[in-house]
Amino acid sequence: MARILVVDNDPPYREMVETMLLRQGHSVLAAENGRQCLDRLDQQAVDLVITDFFIPVQDVVETIVAIRGQGYAIPIIGMTDGLAGSAMMRLCTDAMLVKPFSATELSAAINASLAGQPDKGSVVP
Repeated sequence: MARILVVDNDPPYREMVETMLLRQGHSVLAAENGRQCLDRLDQQAVDLVITDFFIPVQDVVETIVAIRGQGYAIPIIGMTDGLAGSAMMRLCTDAMLVKPFSATELSAAINASLAGQPDKGSVVP
C-alpha cells in the first residue's frame, strides 16, 4: 500500500481521514499546515499528498507550487468543504474530493491518482 501525507488543520477531520487510510492498509503521515507539509516531504518519501484547500501558514497553492518546484513528482489530491477555491484546486491537483466523502470515494481517488489517471474534471460530492 501507499505512504500518504494528509494535510489539514482541522484535527478531527484529519484524524478521520487518517483512520480511513489506515483501515485501507496505507501508511499515514500528518501535517497541520503547508510548512509542515514541506518539512514532512523533506524528512520522508511519500507516494501521495492529500491536502485541504484551506490550510494556514502557507496556503495550498503556495504549498503545491513549492512541492512541484522542489521536484517532487507525486500525485496530490485536494479536499474542500465547498465550492470556494474548487476551480483553483482542480487546476493544481490530480483529483479533488468534497467533504464529507466516503472511504470508497477516497479509495477511488487514491487508486486513480497512483495509477497516473488524474481526474481533474470531476468533483466527488
